[in-house]
Amino acid sequence: MTPPENMDVDRLSWAVLLAKWIEFAKGVTVLDDQGDQGLFKASVTDIIMLQAIWFALAQAPELEPTEQALAIMRSGVLIEKHVGLIENRWANTQKPSLLIELIEQVNERYHQVKNQLK
Repeated sequence: MTPPENMDVDRLSWAVLLAKWIEFAKGVTVLDDQGDQGLFKASVTDIIMLQAIWFALAQAPELEPTEQALAIMRSGVLIEKHVGLIENRWANTQKPSLLIELIEQVNERYHQVKNQLK
């Protein structure tokens, strides 16, 4: 089934993602504020940002060439910031494997897109 001609699939995708992220953020409010649960709860903003960057990077090749360099630069800065916050927060505890995978995947996509747009 194809979407109606007047439907902006990219915007719909972002709207669906936003709804999922809100649902995810609401869901972690039940977690304990201490221990691994507290660390995970404190990392929600960083997790959502890294996921958003991962999805946005897929659309970077569609940007105007003058905007691509800025998008890559901003993505790199945001990845460094949010990964750094996660690494600092989890410095004394083993990070969950899903968190490790997210960091690996966002870094991999960043480097793929960066190399593709050179």
